[in-house]
Formats: sequence, C-alpha cells, structure tokens
Amino acid sequence: MIHADSYPELERTEQFAMVDVSATCLAKAGESCTVTELNFSLSGSSGKSFYPEFAMSLPGLNYLFDGGQIPAGETLSGDVVFIVDREAAGLVLIFSSFPGGPGPQALFTLEP
Repeated sequence: MIHADSYPELERTEQFAMVDVSATCLAKAGESCTVTELNFSLSGSSGKSFYPEFAMSLPGLNYLFDGGQIPAGETLSGDVVFIVDREAAGLVLIFSSFPGGPGPQALFTLEP
C-alpha cells in the first residue's frame, strides 16, 4: 500500500492501495475484450467494498491502468488505485466481467 497524506480527499482514516494488474484478451482472432478499472474492486475481511479511483483523477502517477478495448492475444497492464480504510485487512481483488451486475467473477488474495 502507498501512503499519500497530501491527497486532498483522503481522510485521516484512509490510505491508498495500489494494485498492479494485467489483463490478457483470450477472445478469438479478430475479436476484442473490454476491461476498465470499473471491472475491479477490493473487499476486506469486514465485508466492506472499495472501488477504484478514476485514473484521470490522479494526475502525476505513471503506469496507471487505462483500460479499454484489448485486441485478442494482447495484454494491457497498469496500476489500479483504491482508497481503503487504514484498518482494512484481508483485502481481496475482485474482477467482475460485468461491473455492478451479475456475471463471472475472479477473486485474488492480496499480500501487503
């Protein structure tokens, strides 16, 4: 996790969590996959969910996950940034194929 106490919207009880993700499109040749930061969320052992900050709201940070259309066979990588409670523990990265709705999900345990 990174700490940035100077971020104007960061409360004293919050901190940043930055997760490096890579998404590879496994579609058939000529097709593409759409993946954005909205496909990701974090969940802590308390059950509270955390959603990503939009890359455009974090000027000056390099290597942020831009997301978008990924052609078949290609990979898009970058950091997804979240604001989480300082007390958050047992964080799990959740990838949802359909943000905010039903559909396949993948869960990844995060190490500090």
